[in-house]
Amino acid sequence: MLAKQEETGLVCMVGHTHRFNPSHQYVHNLISAGELNIQQMDVQTYFFRRKNVNAKGEAWSWTDHLLWHNTAHSIDLFAYQAGKIVSATPCRGRSIPNSALPLTCRFSSKARAARSASVLELQQ
Repeated sequence: MLAKQEETGLVCMVGHTHRFNPSHQYVHNLISAGELNIQQMDVQTYFFRRKNVNAKGEAWSWTDHLLWHNTAHSIDLFAYQAGKIVSATPCRGRSIPNSALPLTCRFSSKARAARSASVLELQQ
């Protein structure tokens, strides 16, 4: 990817999109400079949309599983802010009635320097 970016001169972003959010980059820079230490991160996401559309209301060409999709964003954000994940424990919650889809997912992880995160994603 780096070679292609250097060849084309285009912007290349690797990682989940939260890494490129200015507020997350600001916090990351404070952590990197030693001005801030993460003790615990807790992420909660609530979904009220039930249509296959993006945040702008446009139809997607693919079907997204919001619970797993956003859990991946949260796990990557924890790794970005706290460092390499050294242990993780995922837990699938109960299913949506009349469906095999999980209603909740909990992901607890630990990074270097005993930092911890409890990531809870909810689908309603």
